[in-house]
Amino acid sequence: MKTLNKILLSLLAMFVFFSVQSCIVVDNSDVYADFTTEKTTYSVDEKIFFENLSEHADEFSWDFDDGYKSSLRNPEHSFAKPGVYTVELKAFNGAYSDHRRQKITVE
Repeated sequence: MKTLNKILLSLLAMFVFFSVQSCIVVDNSDVYADFTTEKTTYSVDEKIFFENLSEHADEFSWDFDDGYKSSLRNPEHSFAKPGVYTVELKAFNGAYSDHRRQKITVE
Protein backbone atom coordinates (compact mmCIF):
# COMPACT_ATOMS: atom_id res chain seq x y z
CA MET A 1 0.00 0.00 0.00
CA LYS A 2 2.90 2.37 0.81
CA THR A 3 4.37 1.75 -2.63
CA LEU A 4 1.06 2.55 -4.33
CA ASN A 5 0.75 5.76 -2.31
CA LYS A 6 4.29 6.79 -3.30
CA ILE A 7 3.52 6.12 -6.96
CA LEU A 8 0.27 8.11 -6.80
CA LEU A 9 1.96 11.00 -5.03
CA SER A 10 4.79 10.98 -7.56
CA LEU A 11 2.31 11.02 -10.44
CA LEU A 12 0.35 13.83 -8.82
CA ALA A 13 3.53 15.86 -8.27
CA MET A 14 4.56 15.35 -11.92
CA PHE A 15 1.10 16.38 -13.09
CA VAL A 16 1.19 19.57 -11.00
CA PHE A 17 4.73 20.37 -12.15
CA PHE A 18 3.93 19.99 -15.85
CA SER A 19 0.61 21.81 -15.49
CA VAL A 20 2.31 24.80 -13.92
CA GLN A 21 5.11 24.72 -16.50
CA SER A 22 2.65 24.80 -19.39
CA CYS A 23 0.54 27.69 -18.07
CA ILE A 24 0.85 30.94 -19.95
CA VAL A 25 -0.44 33.89 -18.01
CA VAL A 26 -1.72 36.75 -20.12
CA ASP A 27 -2.52 40.01 -18.42
CA ASN A 28 -5.74 41.20 -20.06
CA SER A 29 -4.75 44.78 -19.31
CA ASP A 30 -2.11 44.34 -22.05
CA VAL A 31 -4.76 44.54 -24.80
CA TYR A 32 -3.12 46.17 -27.80
CA ALA A 33 -5.14 47.35 -30.81
CA ASP A 34 -3.42 47.63 -34.16
CA PHE A 35 -4.21 47.08 -37.83
CA THR A 36 -2.78 47.64 -41.25
CA THR A 37 -3.90 48.02 -44.83
CA GLU A 38 -1.98 47.50 -48.04
CA LYS A 39 -1.88 51.26 -48.69
CA THR A 40 -3.50 54.44 -47.35
CA THR A 41 -4.92 55.88 -50.59
CA TYR A 42 -7.70 54.08 -52.47
CA SER A 43 -10.18 54.70 -55.26
CA VAL A 44 -13.93 55.05 -54.73
CA ASP A 45 -15.50 51.57 -54.37
CA GLU A 46 -12.08 49.86 -54.18
CA LYS A 47 -12.18 46.95 -51.71
CA ILE A 48 -9.89 47.46 -48.72
CA PHE A 49 -8.72 44.51 -46.63
CA PHE A 50 -8.08 45.42 -43.00
CA GLU A 51 -5.57 43.12 -41.31
CA ASN A 52 -6.04 43.05 -37.55
CA LEU A 53 -2.73 42.94 -35.67
CA SER A 54 -4.24 43.30 -32.19
CA GLU A 55 -2.88 41.32 -29.27
CA HIS A 56 -4.65 39.81 -26.24
CA ALA A 57 -8.11 40.74 -27.57
CA ASP A 58 -11.10 38.57 -28.39
CA GLU A 59 -13.70 41.13 -29.50
CA PHE A 60 -13.40 43.91 -32.04
CA SER A 61 -15.35 46.99 -33.08
CA TRP A 62 -14.55 48.80 -36.32
CA ASP A 63 -15.87 52.24 -37.26
CA PHE A 64 -15.19 53.23 -40.87
CA ASP A 65 -16.22 56.89 -40.40
CA ASP A 66 -18.84 56.64 -43.14
CA GLY A 67 -21.71 55.17 -41.14
CA TYR A 68 -20.57 51.55 -41.46
CA LYS A 69 -19.32 49.42 -38.59
CA SER A 70 -18.09 45.83 -38.19
CA SER A 71 -17.26 43.37 -35.44
CA LEU A 72 -15.26 41.01 -37.66
CA ARG A 73 -11.61 40.36 -36.84
CA ASN A 74 -10.41 41.18 -40.39
CA PRO A 75 -13.13 43.06 -42.29
CA GLU A 76 -13.27 44.28 -45.86
CA HIS A 77 -14.74 47.65 -46.72
CA SER A 78 -15.01 50.11 -49.59
CA PHE A 79 -15.93 53.78 -49.54
CA ALA A 80 -18.61 55.13 -51.88
CA LYS A 81 -17.45 58.76 -51.88
CA PRO A 82 -14.07 60.50 -52.04
CA GLY A 83 -12.69 61.96 -48.83
CA VAL A 84 -10.40 61.36 -45.90
CA TYR A 85 -11.82 58.82 -43.46
CA THR A 86 -10.54 58.02 -39.98
CA VAL A 87 -10.94 54.29 -39.47
CA GLU A 88 -10.97 53.22 -35.83
CA LEU A 89 -10.47 49.76 -34.37
CA LYS A 90 -11.37 49.07 -30.74
CA ALA A 91 -10.04 45.79 -29.33
CA PHE A 92 -11.52 44.28 -26.16
CA ASN A 93 -10.78 41.54 -23.67
CA GLY A 94 -13.30 41.66 -20.83
CA ALA A 95 -13.15 45.06 -19.17
CA TYR A 96 -9.86 45.95 -20.89
CA SER A 97 -9.61 47.69 -24.24
CA ASP A 98 -7.40 49.68 -26.57
CA HIS A 99 -8.01 51.53 -29.82
CA ARG A 100 -6.14 52.53 -32.95
CA ARG A 101 -7.02 55.07 -35.66
CA GLN A 102 -5.70 55.40 -39.18
CA LYS A 103 -6.60 57.84 -41.94
CA ILE A 104 -7.66 56.43 -45.30
CA THR A 105 -7.77 58.70 -48.33
CA VAL A 106 -10.32 57.91 -51.04
CA GLU A 107 -9.96 59.67 -54.39
